[in-house]
Amino acid sequence: MKKIDISVIVTAHKEGFLSHKTMMSILAALEEVKNEGMGFEIIIHIDNGSEQTRNYFSRYKGKEGFRILENKFGDLGLSRNFAIGEARGNYVGVIDADDLVSKNWFISAIKTIEKSGGRVVAHPNYSLAFGLDQRYVLWEQKDSDGGSRDIRLLCGVNRWVSACVAKKEIFEKCPYSATRDGYGNEDWWFNTETESMGIRHVAAKETTLFYRQKRRASSLLQASNGANCIQRYSRLFEIDYYNRIIEREKEEQKHIGEGKDVGVLYSTYKKIRNSPANVVITPVARPIRIGLDKILGASRRRSSERIPQSVYNNWREISQIETGLYPTSDEVKKVIEYCVEDGDAVGYSFFKAMEDATHLPDYVFIVPWLISGGADKVLLNYIKALSELHPDWTFAVITTLPSQNEWKEKLPSNAYIVDFGNNSKYLNDVEGEQLFSRIITQLNCKKLHIINSQYAYAWVLGHLELVKKNYKLNVSIFCHDYIKGTNDEGIFDYLDPYLLSIYDVVDNIFTDNEEVINRGEKLCGLDRKKFKVHYQPIDSKIIAPKISKNQTFRVLWAGRVAYQKAPDVLLRIVEKLDPKKVHIDMFGKLDGYKKSYFKNVSSLEYKGEYDGFETLETDSYDCYLYTSRIDGLPNCLLEATAAGLPVIAPKVGGIGEFIKEKETGLLVDNFDNVDEYVEAIKYAMQNSKKMSKMVKEAQRILVERHSWKAFVEKVREDFCGGDKI
Repeated sequence: MKKIDISVIVTAHKEGFLSHKTMMSILAALEEVKNEGMGFEIIIHIDNGSEQTRNYFSRYKGKEGFRILENKFGDLGLSRNFAIGEARGNYVGVIDADDLVSKNWFISAIKTIEKSGGRVVAHPNYSLAFGLDQRYVLWEQKDSDGGSRDIRLLCGVNRWVSACVAKKEIFEKCPYSATRDGYGNEDWWFNTETESMGIRHVAAKETTLFYRQKRRASSLLQASNGANCIQRYSRLFEIDYYNRIIEREKEEQKHIGEGKDVGVLYSTYKKIRNSPANVVITPVARPIRIGLDKILGASRRRSSERIPQSVYNNWREISQIETGLYPTSDEVKKVIEYCVEDGDAVGYSFFKAMEDATHLPDYVFIVPWLISGGADKVLLNYIKALSELHPDWTFAVITTLPSQNEWKEKLPSNAYIVDFGNNSKYLNDVEGEQLFSRIITQLNCKKLHIINSQYAYAWVLGHLELVKKNYKLNVSIFCHDYIKGTNDEGIFDYLDPYLLSIYDVVDNIFTDNEEVINRGEKLCGLDRKKFKVHYQPIDSKIIAPKISKNQTFRVLWAGRVAYQKAPDVLLRIVEKLDPKKVHIDMFGKLDGYKKSYFKNVSSLEYKGEYDGFETLETDSYDCYLYTSRIDGLPNCLLEATAAGLPVIAPKVGGIGEFIKEKETGLLVDNFDNVDEYVEAIKYAMQNSKKMSKMVKEAQRILVERHSWKAFVEKVREDFCGGDKI
């Protein structure tokens, strides 16, 4: 049998007669291999090929050195793996059936591998993308060095095209991943996995791949970055692996001097570049850019009119095959340079966001932030309950909006934050999506739970197949909201369009009140069976109600001072109260309001922020007043009841499920009916014993329905099916 040194694998699908150009370039390149006394074979693997493609390649059947294989994998990764398994050469070269190679490609790749000791993957030195729109993108592919910057770059961009040559054993050790169930980027994954195995990627000098674009040239960057595609879990981006590389580099720097973290420098430059004040800052940004170029040893083109001589020569040569593709001065002017070294912002942001991720989680929550609020308490309750049911579990909490996350410290030791919100501020939309996808993938957890994160809903909508095939998805919804400035007519609702758009991939919808279910059925026609009500627990000490002895009736108002909570209605209530008989203390974080809004208001004093209801001196008050435009079933009502305070609240959202008129408190029918509030306060002042009786009944419901034991049992039943999740 003739000796075979290299097996060239051509993966074909629906390229048709375009494959002829590819084959001409391959045969020309293999002549150089033959001239060096080496043997070769060409394996054509047609996967779900079109009739024209099959007809074209039929001309090679029976020819010496050719093998034609056909399958119906419908998957590029599996197609390559199958063909590689059939290869008989020591080296394997992979190329798609519509791209072209310079004639020095295969022989240069083999020599580069031999010179590098064999444990490398060789790629073309340059990739020149071309298409019918007659624009070109030039991409220089550089050697990897196995350092931290390599890892960061690969986190955000695919550094090397799929065309490559390596020893067959490397492809066998690291086969391509399947591109199915929402996963893609089989060549990107191959690049990252081989890097994690210590197999470096190198450029065969002065070689060129001519990449036939399937889309516009201007979108190559997006295509290369794999926008809206999810790469499978990769060992290269494991935090422990990255940290080991960092430690190794620190040790090396002790001997070679202080190293420079280009990722930090580039991130700084990008912040300046993207700033609205860029016009003013440009004089500062320019020297930073120049300094960064020096550090990188940048080989940027001085202008789009100048390209490397080797590319120009290869371009002229390939034009004899691809007619009309000739590097005239006008054509060269159209070249756009894609500099992959500009692409470590995603990787840098990823490792910053994952700094606290000491281990892979068993359950992932996705929330806007961790601040003082009802939804945040729900999150903490779920983590606590699941920890009780599964003591060995750990949790990741992804925050999707920029925030100080002041409640981060309330997380238990088995939970940590992945701060996407703050670490994606300076990324564009495509980069942000890549970062979020990388976080989800590398957490390697198949249980996701969205609580009020619009970003998470949008991400799921963009990856429905991925989520349906690979994840168990729960969501929590508590209430709708009114859009400020629309006279309480414009509605924001997580039911529609958010939940509605991803409904088919959602396993469970959790809420804290029945009203959400009623609204989902009425507004969207949703099936009630998918909803589960989890009345939130109250673990505060139950304090017996007391008969008021205060000369002035003291009222507590505590909550987020936002439009949703109707502070404007509170001021109108105060206007109708006698300051000699009633005094209201107001606590809460200002959200859209200034402190001056509540100054010089008789009967009302704004006391500032508070850190949880338990920090308030509730025993000095006679009543808890709650105002709100919309709501679920707010925790503060439960906490006030536990503290022994009678409650006055509006009949909105799920409040009526806990506050029953003159049974467990006083219920105002309309949230903005000031006279009803005033009458309720007067009633409370005049009927202290009756109010005390209402509190006792409300506390009975707390013990029965809102106990920690009852909550954990519901979590066991609805999360775990009575046993396991």
